[in-house]
Amino acid sequence: MNDSDDVAAMLDFPGADELLAAAKVPPVTAAAVNAAVTAVAGRMAAEQVTELRTRVPLTRRLLVAAAAVATLTTGAVAYPVLDLGRPPAQTASAADFLHDMAETAGAAGPSQAPYWKVRTKFENEDDGTGTSTLVFDRAGTIWTQNSLSPGYGVVSGKKMRWLVGEDRLTWDQLDALPSDPDALADRFGDNPFGSISGVLADSPASPALRSALFDVLARTEGARLLKNVKDSMGRPGTAIETTIAADPHFGIPAITIRVVIDRASGRILEESHRNDRGGVDWRTYLESGPASSRRTE
Repeated sequence: MNDSDDVAAMLDFPGADELLAAAKVPPVTAAAVNAAVTAVAGRMAAEQVTELRTRVPLTRRLLVAAAAVATLTTGAVAYPVLDLGRPPAQTASAADFLHDMAETAGAAGPSQAPYWKVRTKFENEDDGTGTSTLVFDRAGTIWTQNSLSPGYGVVSGKKMRWLVGEDRLTWDQLDALPSDPDALADRFGDNPFGSISGVLADSPASPALRSALFDVLARTEGARLLKNVKDSMGRPGTAIETTIAADPHFGIPAITIRVVIDRASGRILEESHRNDRGGVDWRTYLESGPASSRRTE
């Protein structure tokens, strides 16, 4: 195991990001803060809540480890600024598609179900391929079943929350978010691609909120539209893709994030991360919706 892996392993616990963010930040150069942690902060936060999905995939661990090393050795900020690293190719086409998805999401009916169920298939460099099912209620209590650690049960001491800006919100708090895209964009802050895709993928966000989230996502500079793609299950969809530039200062490779969306429903089918060193991880959403009981079957 190399030094980056050691740091990543040490930081694979709930609250690690708050610890890093609390570091004092002296003036640093632009190069020193050009690591793209913000784009995947939402997914990291969701996976830190519990081992309900699996351990944080290597590509995301590498981002955290690099930022941590920078904090420990240079005092650099723990959450550097996203740099897409390329001009906005096909931005208008991607934006048009996302605005269409906003209309589709807004037309759906609301749900009053007491539980929400998320069933996924995943692959990452640490754990290989597996499946995970989780159910949670409005209080945030999580029941889970994971192929890496078989057995159904409640996750003790952890609650289901989603990263919105600097806040981790509960189900009820998501309901209180504004549905106006401008006001919602202010809540998420700069470069919210990763956290918004996370909320869209597995949260019980209302139709009005999902619509606004797609409208905010449409503002992503450099987003690319990929038509006629398929997820790992062979389901057809349309993908939005963006690339986080490499940062030689931290030893971070360029990472391309792809989100596959079902055009008919606006549902997130899959999210994947691919780095320019050949590393790939992905998570396919087999089910994400209301449930009448807490059982994972």
